Amino acid sequence: MRYAPPVAARERAAERVARLQWRLSQRRPTRDLTVPISGAAQPFVVHAPADPEAVLDDTARDYARRSSAETWFMPYWATPWASGIAAAEAILADPRPFAGKRVVELGCGLGITAMALASAGADLVIVDVWSESLKFAHFNVLRHAQFGARVRPLCADWRTEAGGRLIMDFGPFDAVVAADVLYEVEDVKPLFDLVPRLMRPHGVAWLAEPGRTNSRLFVDAAADAGWISDVSTVTRDPWPADAGRATVRIHRYSAFPHPRAERELACAGDSEV
Repeated sequence: MRYAPPVAARERAAERVARLQWRLSQRRPTRDLTVPISGAAQPFVVHAPADPEAVLDDTARDYARRSSAETWFMPYWATPWASGIAAAEAILADPRPFAGKRVVELGCGLGITAMALASAGADLVIVDVWSESLKFAHFNVLRHAQFGARVRPLCADWRTEAGGRLIMDFGPFDAVVAADVLYEVEDVKPLFDLVPRLMRPHGVAWLAEPGRTNSRLFVDAAADAGWISDVSTVTRDPWPADAGRATVRIHRYSAFPHPRAERELACAGDSEV
């Protein structure tokens, strides 16, 4: 029997969700998207900016006022992406790695994958470099899961050493999930280095990627390092919610030997002789 929280708790949760939605609407016009998800009892209702192009324009203007030394990231979070939908469907098809487990999602976007993780019963930390993205994802998870969601938003840049340490402070995790996060070649090494550092022993990492060159660089590096992987491929033309046309690969990693770490251990052992 599913746990039903007391009436007062349900009312507080409903008020919290209503406040979050009101705050989101104060910054820009918003809309609800209906996203069919295979394996879900009903389509996901995803709250999003009404005009994703306006998010790009706002960010460009903000960046122009800042120091040129600051790192520029394109705010792709305001639109559903095929990899996030594919990851959500894969999670619902096999929730066992996430049910009752500590899970972190890197680059949560609008929260479609996180909604599936919450449905699977994950104790969830969602991470994004964009604070507005986190607000939408947090709202979407809470509204979707209603009273059963265990989710904490964390604004951090996983590409940096400081951001990685901040995420590690909330770990270790039983599972790491990332959907379509490798946009630049500079993203590959930070993700490759960070994933094993976030994991508990016998943890898993799932990467959903649409075959971009940078994604393939990561996949090849993981294969060269001996990461154990099971891969499934999903093609849909088109994907729902205007998420484009793509073949998405879901890589399920279950062991993470790291050549650099092994060399460092070997050198340390030699120095002790």
